[in-house]
Amino acid sequence: MNFENNQDYSLRLLLHQDMEPIRRWRNSQIDILRQSSHLSHQEQEAYWKEVVAPSYQMNHPDQLLVAFLEGSQLIGYGGITHIDWERKEGEVSFLLNPEEIESSKNYRKKFGIFLELIKTAAFDKLNLIRLFTETYDIRPDHISELEARGFQLKKRLTDAIEVRGRKVDALIHEYIADER
Repeated sequence: MNFENNQDYSLRLLLHQDMEPIRRWRNSQIDILRQSSHLSHQEQEAYWKEVVAPSYQMNHPDQLLVAFLEGSQLIGYGGITHIDWERKEGEVSFLLNPEEIESSKNYRKKFGIFLELIKTAAFDKLNLIRLFTETYDIRPDHISELEARGFQLKKRLTDAIEVRGRKVDALIHEYIADER
């Protein structure tokens, strides 16, 4: 699949070589993910072989994971997960290399660019009509950028998860294709 890109940033399908940096990023940011334990190299390798690589051969995969590049440099990844092809919807996922999170302004800029690229892929390439996200309320910059890019808060799940010994809410946002 070919993806749209802007002048400096682009999306491409994940490559096997992307899996190790992504594993490290996930392990270092476990508090913001729905992941209960650190991933081993073997677990990440199995995920590539059993889930990611086979999904590239499917007409309607459950997820589409992409690399987020600045120039030719891998700076993050994400995609559309939990795709329901009948309902034409999926969940946006995104994770930036922790070294790229130098300031909230930088994070918001890069996340915003990713959102625009993934919306184009979802609506113009995959013909989806709805995207949604689940974000813990400990991520104000993430939430602000979602809302700045047109995602609307639909539901607050109170005390949904414990992060660092504290109960936090999960926020569900959505974006409908005709709102572009």
